[in-house]
Amino acid sequence: MPTHDVIDNQNEKLFDHINRILSSTGAGRFAVGYFFLSGLTGIAEKLSKVKELRLLIGNTTNRETLEQLAEGYRRLELVAEATEAQSSCLYKRENARQGLHFRLRDSLRRNRKACGSSRERYSYRRVI
Repeated sequence: MPTHDVIDNQNEKLFDHINRILSSTGAGRFAVGYFFLSGLTGIAEKLSKVKELRLLIGNTTNRETLEQLAEGYRRLELVAEATEAQSSCLYKRENARQGLHFRLRDSLRRNRKACGSSRERYSYRRVI
């Protein structure tokens, strides 16, 4: 394996090098000048096991790749919006629960004051 990160496809093929790296890592970060989806088919199986994938790509590609990237970004935005809406809903629900808790606590405190101290409230007197 070379000691540098530049693969020229003469001494070593990029396909073999990337597959070897992806089989032993949880993240992949690539910087490429040209990017085409067709180039991912050879490493798709290994990529499916990667938890994080980051790409820095040049502006040279084809229409199919560009459309697929745009669709991927749209889906990510939808997921982000759904996650944000769910978090907001959970936040509102938790605030409502806390508000109910505080209202109940305050109500109990008011009732204790109206009925006297807690000792008087719980003492039982036997009437004959």
